[in-house]
Amino acid sequence: DDRHNRRRHLLSIAALCLCAFTHAYLLISVFPYSGFLAMTLAPNVDTDTAGYYAGWISSSFMFGRAFGSYPWGRAADSYGRKAVLRTSLCLSGLATVWFGMSRSLKC
Repeated sequence: DDRHNRRRHLLSIAALCLCAFTHAYLLISVFPYSGFLAMTLAPNVDTDTAGYYAGWISSSFMFGRAFGSYPWGRAADSYGRKAVLRTSLCLSGLATVWFGMSRSLKC
């Protein structure tokens, strides 16, 4: 039984490490192509103004993290860490797919 608990604990740590790696990848994966994304999706954006829009695209993720961290923390205190972690991971995955499939930068 102790061996089973140890294995379960190691699998939990491995899953959390995978989630942390995936989240970090989502953060930095936008940087290489954000300029091209801005030129493709935003109207009237050329190579001279693409950097401005690429900065907004890249920084929007950090704004979302900054403003979303407190509500997610309060939800974790109320509903438990596991439920909030699962929910936030699913929503983060859906938002990433939604962002990747966008056709314009219009709201």
